Amino acid sequence: MSAPPRRIRLLRQLVPAVLAALLLLGAWLALPWLLAVRISIPLGQGDAPGLLRQFDRPAAMASLRAGLAAQVPEGAGDGAQRFLTDMAQRMADSWARPESVAAWLAARSRPGRVEDGMVALSHLRSARPLGLASFRLEYGPAQGEGGVSFDLAWQGDGFRVTGLRFLDQPPRPLPAPPTLRAPVLAMR
Repeated sequence: MSAPPRRIRLLRQLVPAVLAALLLLGAWLALPWLLAVRISIPLGQGDAPGLLRQFDRPAAMASLRAGLAAQVPEGAGDGAQRFLTDMAQRMADSWARPESVAAWLAARSRPGRVEDGMVALSHLRSARPLGLASFRLEYGPAQGEGGVSFDLAWQGDGFRVTGLRFLDQPPRPLPAPPTLRAPVLAMR
């Protein structure tokens, strides 16, 4: 007869522990979506200083530089390689200036589809955990590819953007070369 009270006592301890674990798991899965609000508001309002306040600048800029440097093709000549590397460096450096970020946000604030090669950042496409205290948010058009990804990590005083990368947009097909309509001569 002592077994049933022991089981009940075990269930009274186990059920709250399982519920607490499920609650923590749910909060951890919901956290990236809540963090997205901190990024979505400055993106939607074109508030460059507000967006940059969310950055851990050294880590985010190092991530951006590494991502842009990885886009430089290996097979290019030395001059082209230097030019493209310098251009990637200048692009990354421009993210340290609020006016450059504001121009970037303004160019991408158009809702809808890809226009003139620029992707409108109109939707939060993905918010997912990368680890226990880091998350990735991806913004871009609702349909299609391209956009920007922000990696957020706990920095002691809160979550900060520690990684920034541009999501590749599929290259547009090249127009067909004009066909030459010349008379055809046949020889016998």
